[in-house]
Amino acid sequence: MSQIDGGEYATRQGRDLCGWVNELVPGAAQIVLTPAMAPILTYNLHQGTRVMVVQYCYAVETSGDNCQFEFGFTDQPDGAGTFYPLGPHKHVYTGAANAGRTAYDQNIGPPPAAIRYSAGARCITFRVDANDAACEITVGWHGWWENE
Repeated sequence: MSQIDGGEYATRQGRDLCGWVNELVPGAAQIVLTPAMAPILTYNLHQGTRVMVVQYCYAVETSGDNCQFEFGFTDQPDGAGTFYPLGPHKHVYTGAANAGRTAYDQNIGPPPAAIRYSAGARCITFRVDANDAACEITVGWHGWWENE
């Protein structure tokens, strides 16, 4: 089954997933985003399942700021425990002349990336490190869940 067919089939069954947070101010420290900060972004996996991720995105929304982004999972629910990145570390900045947002989409596959409960994944989330306490970011991802 192709990535498009798999995603369409999952959507028709109600197994599609999308996590995001807009205009988050994470502070000037490296943190893993948790449900307390971004309840719609994080996703706790359930035993016997995996999540097939097809894309994630990240953006800096304030001029003159920068943020480092990593998409991945933690080995404990709700963003706790050790964070494991699933892609390259991204550093995004906006210059003083930039009047707004600098955004990027990272397409995965085909095939999509499988995040497996059986491999220790418990929570899909991001790790971020903004340059100052007022930096605003947006992050998100989408895919679908299925049985392993």
